[in-house]
Amino acid sequence: PLQEGGANVGVNHWTETMYVHAAFLQRLFLRYNQGYGYVHNGLRAADVCTTLNMFFRERASEAKYTVIHSRYLDGNAEWRLEKMAKTTKITVEGGALYMSPGYVKAILRPLGMLEHPIILLSDGQLPSVERGLLNDPIIGPNLMVLSHKDSLDGADVALAVLADVFIGNPASITSGFVARSRYALGYPEKSTQLFRRKRIHRWYSVCNEECVFNPWMLGQWV
Repeated sequence: PLQEGGANVGVNHWTETMYVHAAFLQRLFLRYNQGYGYVHNGLRAADVCTTLNMFFRERASEAKYTVIHSRYLDGNAEWRLEKMAKTTKITVEGGALYMSPGYVKAILRPLGMLEHPIILLSDGQLPSVERGLLNDPIIGPNLMVLSHKDSLDGADVALAVLADVFIGNPASITSGFVARSRYALGYPEKSTQLFRRKRIHRWYSVCNEECVFNPWMLGQWV
């Protein structure tokens, strides 16, 4: 379990809430929207698969791909991650903030996903992320970039939720939502990566998929 100030954050008292939360997300995604009709206040409904179709067109239903969600948040992501690191023991340098090629490859290589498309959703505030991934001889040829996305719309979120692998930044509220949604929809634990630590030359997960429902972690996203 997560630790804060040396005290264990218990599991039993919040797992029931986690299952209720997951059930709510399952119902939410049952309301699949293809952009027909209108929603509230007369606004036309949006097709949540717009971004997916833009990248893969007629192959969208069979595409295998990874989404990397890179956020700098006007500099706020760094101090949020440093705060989380004290509790979760994640490694910030080269990890979820900077999305270094080594970090990304350490996740994708064991999953056999390095030969498939990799989509970078970025707020564009940390150009070194995009530059580093594009210049990598293995990642670069498969990289697709949606940059300067200060916030993700429904279609972008759907793209991330439906990905075979999602690599998120735990400083981001949206990354947390995507991770919780993927847990609720039954994606394998290794396919959703937010909390990782580096020891010598090896990256490994320090928090299982249920971490995103932990009350302390949810409090960081308020």
